[in-house]
Amino acid sequence: MSSDGPAHRVQSAVVEYGYPQGHLGHLSPDEEAAFKNFKIVCEEKGVYKPGADDEPGTHDDATLLYEFLFCCEITSLT
Repeated sequence: MSSDGPAHRVQSAVVEYGYPQGHLGHLSPDEEAAFKNFKIVCEEKGVYKPGADDEPGTHDDATLLYEFLFCCEITSLT
């Protein structure tokens, strides 16, 4: 395999997109607080029930985070 130039580094997703920023375990303090508030609102509206003892919740945190980010995106578009 030949190439016409010297080897170069490929820009990673970390640099371009800030990965894993915004993913579970990598939320900023403000994002974490907003996510907790979102869970409270969802629970109050009856669309989310957290797990208790041996019963799992209606949604896991990854699903709720996706819904939270989707709602934020829709809100910013309107």
